[in-house]
Amino acid sequence: MLKHKHYLQNRYRHKRTEEDRLNLRTWHKIIQREFNQHRSNKWNQFISNIASPNPSTFWKTVKSLNKKRSIQFSAISDDKYTHNDPVQILSHLTVHWKSRFTPRITDMNCQTDKEAQELWVAFSKTYHIDMQQACQNSDLKFSPEDIRDVIRGMNSKSSSGFDRISNKMINRLPAVYTHILAPQYNALFSSAYWKWMTIHNILLWQQSGARTNQSTISRVNHLLEQLTSSLRYNTFTSVLFIDFKQAFDMLWQQGLLLNLNRLMCPTPCLLWITNYFKDRTMTIDLNGLLSYNITIERGAPQGSVFGAIAYIVAHHDLQQIFERPENNHLYVDDLGSIYDPNIYFKFQQQKIDIEHRMNKDLEKLHNYTKQWHQSINGNKNSGCSIHAYC
Repeated sequence: MLKHKHYLQNRYRHKRTEEDRLNLRTWHKIIQREFNQHRSNKWNQFISNIASPNPSTFWKTVKSLNKKRSIQFSAISDDKYTHNDPVQILSHLTVHWKSRFTPRITDMNCQTDKEAQELWVAFSKTYHIDMQQACQNSDLKFSPEDIRDVIRGMNSKSSSGFDRISNKMINRLPAVYTHILAPQYNALFSSAYWKWMTIHNILLWQQSGARTNQSTISRVNHLLEQLTSSLRYNTFTSVLFIDFKQAFDMLWQQGLLLNLNRLMCPTPCLLWITNYFKDRTMTIDLNGLLSYNITIERGAPQGSVFGAIAYIVAHHDLQQIFERPENNHLYVDDLGSIYDPNIYFKFQQQKIDIEHRMNKDLEKLHNYTKQWHQSINGNKNSGCSIHAYC
């Protein structure tokens, strides 16, 4: 059923006919009904097993409810030694995380590094009074109604983060409190970031990560369409998969600010982003033993809403460096590049041509990562050739 729904989705996306839209809508309702029935059957089966007179069935069902406790953190090993003492473990972790979040050395002789550093220093020295005045004079503000719309659109997750506040708790927040949240929300995030990016078409269609109504399936479908189309006329098609090393932690904050400034991002937004990244610290808690504050001068917080958005905006032009941008597919920090052969070449010539294009694109990618201080994870990169007779 799901495969047929995906087929209807692809068909409707290409043809946009009313008949396909109605079929897709009907099929979606059928699948939703089947899912609900499946959940109901699973629940009835669970209750039946709990009420079973057979002790074996009862205890087997109850056992699945009791999750095993996580193993206590007792040791850590590196290339040479194994540390068992809590103080040594904490010291080792502190050194590791401090080195990760230490910014890379910028070359002031490089024009990009120089511009980024000067821009960062200029915005970092802005006083809070000036920031508030810039935000007040801007029309990029949120009202209590906008706050309520955001809360309604949140997923009803019961699990909480480190703050022990879940989305379900926020959804049940009385409406009167949204008026209290609005001033703080305006002060912290005074610019309509996503609205500005949508109006100016900052993100191209090749990027599906952290975007509304798009997911991994969106990118996979586009990838499969290109592969299928290529294999109709060629005997093989090559695909290259690239993964960026610790993408969020290695994000160059000054480079993000420089990119946004070149895109004519509003000043209140730049001020907010600079203040968001500035003076961030972290502390390691190892069974009650605390480390000293580690200054975070690189990267974007993982798990935050802004972290993924900051990354994809910082590298919004990544696909443009390649010879054929339309053959590159991105999902946040994962890149897939398709290399289809020239149909007018013979087989040996096709292989030589693809090898030449790959090397040329990889050289451009190397220069790009060096310029924007975003390393590639060599252990996770891979490539493959898909043949028509497979």
